[in-house]
Amino acid sequence: MRKISKEELSEILNTHKIWLESDYNLGSRADLSGADLSGADLAYGDLSKADLSEANLEGANLEGANLEGANLSEANLYGADLSGANLLGADLYRANLLGADLSGADLSKADLSGANLEGAKGVTLFQYEQHLAVAFDSNKYIKIGCQTYRTRNWVKNFEKIGKDGDYSTSQLKMYGQFINTINEDLLGE
Repeated sequence: MRKISKEELSEILNTHKIWLESDYNLGSRADLSGADLSGADLAYGDLSKADLSEANLEGANLEGANLEGANLSEANLYGADLSGANLLGADLYRANLLGADLSGADLSKADLSGANLEGAKGVTLFQYEQHLAVAFDSNKYIKIGCQTYRTRNWVKNFEKIGKDGDYSTSQLKMYGQFINTINEDLLGE
């Protein structure tokens, strides 16, 4: 695992920003593969709201990092350690999270549309028709489509939430089963 200094990280982020803004003609794509960025908000300055779209973060250690609101769309996070990371409102559209560790990560309000979550640890996935359902943070939270609530709130209110969202009867049934399964697991039943 390679250590990245605050100055080196700043330079990588700046050249990546230039690369994105110049339509890939100037600067260079951020390559933070195998980098140790654990607790990045504390050690390297706040990474929240950073634009790391299309960055290579394969195998990076982002344990406990603050990536709130960060743009990680189409980023390569294959095998990355994002355990305990703050990904609140992060854009993970079409991100490669294959085999990533998301244990304890906050995925509330994160855009996971098109993300590859195959083999990701710390999440339970379910999809019926167009809505992706993700249970995360040790099954304490469930995100269905763009709605995120504590599991216990889903159990009590999924029918109302679904009806307000124009879910069909079959969608309510299928997502209700998923919610109840996650709740049973959470309660250790």
